[in-house]
Amino acid sequence: MRLIDTLRRTLVPLKRLRLDPGSLQFRLTVEIAILSVLGLSSVAIWTSWKMQQLLITTHTQSVEYIASRFPRDVELYSEMVPLETGMQKAIDNVTVPGLVIWVKSINGDRVLAQSSQANASFTATKELMVLAEMPLKPQVYQVGKRYLILYQGIVSVQGKALGTVYMAQDITE
Repeated sequence: MRLIDTLRRTLVPLKRLRLDPGSLQFRLTVEIAILSVLGLSSVAIWTSWKMQQLLITTHTQSVEYIASRFPRDVELYSEMVPLETGMQKAIDNVTVPGLVIWVKSINGDRVLAQSSQANASFTATKELMVLAEMPLKPQVYQVGKRYLILYQGIVSVQGKALGTVYMAQDITE
C-alpha cells in the first residue's frame, strides 16, 4: 500500500505538467529509455568481461612464448660463458615487469639462478619457490589476493637436464 501511495504522490505533479502516465506515448518513452539503459549496460558489462579475457590470454601467451624461448637462450649463452652465468643472462634477457623467473637444480635443493625482481617487487616469491608442482602450460592461479600465471618446465642444454625453470607473472593490476 505504501508503495502505491508513494507512486501516486510522484505521479500527481506529472499530471500538472500535462504528462499522462497512462498514455501510450509516455509508456513507450519510458519503456524505450529502460530498454536503452539495460542494453547499454549489458554491452558495457560484456565488453569489460571480453577485455579481461583478452588481457589474460595475452599475458598467458607472453609467458608461453618466454617459456619456449628460455631453453634456447640458456643454451646460446652457455656456449659463451659458464653455465650458471648463462642461465642468469638468459633470465635477465627475457624478464619483463611483473614476471619472476627462477631455476632450481634437478633435485630441487638449490636455486641456480633467479630474476632480480624475485627479491624486490614480488611479495609471494618465497611461497612460490616452495611450491613443488606448477603447471606445465601457463595457467592463471589465485595466490593470496593476487592473480598469477604460473609455469614450470625443464631446462636442458645439449640434451642434458640442468634443472627446472619456474615462472610467475603477476596479472592482478
